[in-house]
Amino acid sequence: MRKFTFVATKARGPSQKFALMILLKVYQRLYYFPEPQTIPGAVISHIRAVMKLEADLVPDISPATLQRYHVALREHLEITTLGKQARHVATRAMHTSAQVMNNLADLINPLAR
Repeated sequence: MRKFTFVATKARGPSQKFALMILLKVYQRLYYFPEPQTIPGAVISHIRAVMKLEADLVPDISPATLQRYHVALREHLEITTLGKQARHVATRAMHTSAQVMNNLADLINPLAR
């Protein structure tokens, strides 16, 4: 139950813990942080039920809290960005591919054939 320990140490009240757990579980499924208002109600209800929270509890995700939770989640999940190095590798790969491909869409999504 490592995720419950993480949530308990990084968030204070029930609404904040609920919000952090939602962000954690959604990231683990999607591999990105969506806007909180785009998270489906069914997902929120499921997490509420698993956490055994009251039906009227609303997750508290203010912009400042959201930013702090993203930082905590990146650290907890050991998420890193490759930055310039990754862009450079991608640019070189696209340039090399452009020399032999005749459909430019293949440069963006080479697996869509």
